Amino acid sequence: MSKARPATVTVAFLLVVIQIVIMLVATITAAVAPADYKTYAVTTPGIFVVLYAAVAYYLWAGRPWARIVAMLVAAIGVIGNLSVILYYDHAPTVAVHVVGLVIALGILILLLLPVTKQYFAQS
Repeated sequence: MSKARPATVTVAFLLVVIQIVIMLVATITAAVAPADYKTYAVTTPGIFVVLYAAVAYYLWAGRPWARIVAMLVAAIGVIGNLSVILYYDHAPTVAVHVVGLVIALGILILLLLPVTKQYFAQS
């Protein structure tokens, strides 16, 4: 019996990689923003880069725990991105977080689909 990786897992993995890049851009964008943005908006994306990077390989490898961790990180990312979008008025920072929000939602949706659940259940 072959355990072929479904397209949803491949796309979710690619979105995690793109999210890492977006978070790096968010960190740089926030670093050049006015001073009141720097504490939260610089450190939080940096933390998420580390979390996503740590789980990306294992998500690709089909580890069930990596799916759960990726979903948790994406859910926290949705909340964090929304907080930046609703609170800050620095346009470049908000724009980057809107993209991050869409990607985080995409990751969550893909990892919650039945075909994805089934793939990770077989691991």
